[in-house]
Amino acid sequence: MTMRKFSYFAAALAVAGVLLASCSSSSTRKPVDLTQIDQKLYVSQAWSLSVGKGGNYAFRPAAAGSDVIVASADGQLARVNAKTGAVAWKIKAAEDISSGPGSDGITTVVATIKGKVLAFDSAGKPLWKASVPGEVLTPPLLINQLALVRTLDSRIFAFDSATGAARWTFQRPQASLSLRTAFGMLPTNGAVVTGFPGGKIGVLNPNNGAMIWESTLTLARGVSEIERLIDVSGMPAVRDNTICAAAFQGRIGCLDLPSGNNIWTKEFSSAAGVEMDDKGVYGVDEKSVVTAFALANGTQLWRNDKLHYRSLGAPLLVGKTLVAGDYQGVVHFFSVDDGAIVGRISTESTPITAAPLLVGDTVVVQNRGSRVYGLVPGK
Repeated sequence: MTMRKFSYFAAALAVAGVLLASCSSSSTRKPVDLTQIDQKLYVSQAWSLSVGKGGNYAFRPAAAGSDVIVASADGQLARVNAKTGAVAWKIKAAEDISSGPGSDGITTVVATIKGKVLAFDSAGKPLWKASVPGEVLTPPLLINQLALVRTLDSRIFAFDSATGAARWTFQRPQASLSLRTAFGMLPTNGAVVTGFPGGKIGVLNPNNGAMIWESTLTLARGVSEIERLIDVSGMPAVRDNTICAAAFQGRIGCLDLPSGNNIWTKEFSSAAGVEMDDKGVYGVDEKSVVTAFALANGTQLWRNDKLHYRSLGAPLLVGKTLVAGDYQGVVHFFSVDDGAIVGRISTESTPITAAPLLVGDTVVVQNRGSRVYGLVPGK
């Protein structure tokens, strides 16, 4: 079975880090009901707007200075002021979109369900078009005047961000099976950190596509191909000279950025990515349990299991809190000191699986129905 034909996972479920859909009917996986919390952090909704129609993809807004670029599955794109929700422009792409937008504030790039790559300028006017031979779920990354576009088979194509001219292609051996989800690409120190199927994580030179190093975060276990599926799909995190990441059905851990050598790993299963600060590494596992590990050695600092099976999405650090949305559109704020839920706000009852985005003092979230919210904690 090729990766392109593998469809055991819906994209949103994979991003949320839940188990196989075939297991989801078990009564033990029923999402818990919310209980009252000690609300120490009050969160207000500054604005909301509908971008377009939702679909089978989890879109995250892209930062563009004090604005955000938002997109929807039916090809709608808009530039929105993150503080006020004012729309600077809104356009309709020629085709439906399969990836969230990537932007450097000047150029915005999206990919369509047919492998078309579309670029727009800061006013929303079309710049160039290109094609890639595969489906794109990962938001394009703009770095060093290049637009990097990653297909589901882990190929990465680099285009000149101003002209669309092809620059290079990165390709590695394919895994027999892989999650059908976005694989995070994170720019750091002039390089790109990204995860791969098979429990791998690597660092690429964006100027020529050369692999600087690739390291194994976790090894496969089990007998069947599904049991041995250990993708590092979510967004990694980088701080100083340390990279941290998590693998589905694998481990969470940190590596040395210059060398790729492992610092520590712990048992953990997540497709949602991690966050980190100067003390801890924070992850949401496939059961929606939130755990903090010590950055230095991986010792567990705290664990919050109060939101079992609520399909918590990818997390975001905002000050002293960790923020994540759930399957009912509720956005939760966890204290990074002890894991307690200190704030909560409800949006439309539609899943929020993509990571929130912080622009200024506004937390921007987008749900699966392509409605976007500007939330302000502490007011």
